[in-house]
Amino acid sequence: MGSEESTKKNWFRRSTIRSLKRDAESRTSEPIVRGEERDNEQTRLPEDEEVHLGGIVFSEAFTPSTVTRLYRVIESWPTSGVGQKDQWLALLAESRAGVRGGWQSLGVVLPPGKMTLGDGFNDSDLPDGVDAVWLHMAYVMPSVAMLVATFSLTEIAGDLSEVLRRDYESRRFDASLRIEGRFGQLRARVPWSRPSRYAMSTSVKRARDEKRDACQEIIRGHEEACGAWFYSRFEGRFAAGTPEERPVIRLILTKDQAPYGDERRPWFGPAGLDAFPPLWRSNGAGGWWLTEDDPPFRRRAQTMTLAGRRAEVAERPGTGPETGESNWYVMQGIGSDYAGLAAGHALKALLSLYADRLARLRDRAAIRRFPRRPVREGRELDHYLISDGLDVSTVTSDVGIFIEDPMIFGFDIPGFTESFEVFPAGKRSRPPMDYLEWLREGIGRQAARLGGDNATTSENIRASAELRQAIANTRLQRFILLLSAAAAIIAVIGILIASNDADHDAGWNGEAGHHLSAGRHP
Repeated sequence: MGSEESTKKNWFRRSTIRSLKRDAESRTSEPIVRGEERDNEQTRLPEDEEVHLGGIVFSEAFTPSTVTRLYRVIESWPTSGVGQKDQWLALLAESRAGVRGGWQSLGVVLPPGKMTLGDGFNDSDLPDGVDAVWLHMAYVMPSVAMLVATFSLTEIAGDLSEVLRRDYESRRFDASLRIEGRFGQLRARVPWSRPSRYAMSTSVKRARDEKRDACQEIIRGHEEACGAWFYSRFEGRFAAGTPEERPVIRLILTKDQAPYGDERRPWFGPAGLDAFPPLWRSNGAGGWWLTEDDPPFRRRAQTMTLAGRRAEVAERPGTGPETGESNWYVMQGIGSDYAGLAAGHALKALLSLYADRLARLRDRAAIRRFPRRPVREGRELDHYLISDGLDVSTVTSDVGIFIEDPMIFGFDIPGFTESFEVFPAGKRSRPPMDYLEWLREGIGRQAARLGGDNATTSENIRASAELRQAIANTRLQRFILLLSAAAAIIAVIGILIASNDADHDAGWNGEAGHHLSAGRHP
């Protein structure tokens, strides 16, 4: 916040508000320049290091209200295997009946020109930069089937190294001006006003934030393209939600340095590899690090990041594009080994989606609109009860059974343990948590709270709707009664008028006959 006072000039020689704001946003100062140099130096990726967005994982949930769409997709899905569709449909039907669990591969989708094997096929609509898409069906619970799609990006498309080596400048924006004197607030909104006394303030975005935005723009561009392809073909519950409600997993690969470790590496921060608790380390020799959300700004609440050094996460370490360290082979292993993790992450996102929808419905129920539209309100409630209301009732019931046994819940989900390596010693005052147990307890709490809220809200709204319907029926009955009484009164009046007219006509006819008979002569 800074104040300025113009010299005593004539009015037409003073700067306009528009030019003052433009000059303030383009102005640099020595502290800002020093901050730019420090940020660029700290976040510049070393020349011998590389960072790639290796792939993206999307999940779609098919619940009782949307599972019919999955049946239609499988029936029309291209496959070269004889009887393969019948097998997929039979497995899906068994899972819905509670007979079968686990997961099933639905093949791979490749761009045009690539040779296909097994259940794979080529699709010319795949986004640019996508090398392959592996599809797996996870039969989580009888009420929920998760379709997991693992997108592998080409080495060029997912390369973030050049962006991380580039220098950026700090930027001033949102300049605001306060004018002293009479009608100052009004004059500050007139672009051609020329104030003599004013105070100016601007917001500043640091160079490291500009670099983060550049990296995130590349990542979100791939997410939008891949998500558009995936959700246009598999329209489950997440397809009807907003992009922020959809679960997504980012796979980020480094070359020589581990993304996390005993010391902080600030050049990995702009790529989304900030060390924010809780941080999880894969058990055994997997080499993956796991974080949730999108730190530090929490722009997407359902984002998970898996990061690792190529040599540690590859099943067959080696160099070159056709070895186990390439994006293709690493993502292929993710598609088959981490489908359970993606399904668990998606289940948590599904419960959050239902909770948000229920909260909006509950908050809108108390709004008194004018004019009232009871028919539309009734239809909205009916649509909720047969869609999300039905889903919540069945899903929360299945979740309560699903999480009872930790072995069943953790089947086919790789283990992770909380890591304190990059945090101060004070964070180690408690033993590290196990990710599976943490996820199981979190899903259980979500489901219990959601189930109770859904039952209470649905019952209250239903009772309110029934009461309003009873009131409307009573009003209608009263109106019909009044209308009937009015009709009876009108009928009686009509009868009386008709009777009087008849008597009058009879009297007139008799008098006329008398005069005629009196006028005759024998």
